[in-house]
Amino acid sequence: MSAEQVLQTLWQYSDWNAEALQEARFSGGREQLPSTYQVGDLACATIAAQALAAAQIWQQRTGETQLIDVDRRHALAMFRSERYLRLNGQPPADPWSPIAGYYQAGDGRWLQLHTNFPHHSAGVTRVLNCQADRTSVAQAISHWNAATLDATLAEQGLCAAMIRTYDEWRAHPQAKAIAALPLFDIEKIDEAPAV
Repeated sequence: MSAEQVLQTLWQYSDWNAEALQEARFSGGREQLPSTYQVGDLACATIAAQALAAAQIWQQRTGETQLIDVDRRHALAMFRSERYLRLNGQPPADPWSPIAGYYQAGDGRWLQLHTNFPHHSAGVTRVLNCQADRTSVAQAISHWNAATLDATLAEQGLCAAMIRTYDEWRAHPQAKAIAALPLFDIEKIDEAPAV
């Protein structure tokens, strides 16, 4: 899908006027990030949707319209902004936990651990009964069935997921639970004066 098509798809879930899409433009080349997915189009479309929504709010308040122009190179830079962040002139410490990542279980299936919060890392090593290093975690996971470990970690409130095929994911109860939900919704929660 092109950035225009992704933006149109996102916009259809809002209550905004479809004519507003004419106020969004995309500039720049066809650059992509190294990914299986067309991240360039996604980056441009999501940034455009946010800017276009802000422009619609501005128009409702003031009557003034705004044109939105999203430059692809700038959008991709925003999507990789963590690589450009500097604190006191230096890159920040690596935010990823040393044990976060993908591991193969004993049945050949793969899991992804998200252990960037200390309580997640501590919980995973507690369940696995191992040290907090990749070698120990990999060794411990190699003795588990992936689906069993996935369920065990979820029951403990930890952040991990067994890697599933598209068909396996569609059959999963969580996928079924979210399938009927809109991509996003806008809900007015109370009356308040305009800010």
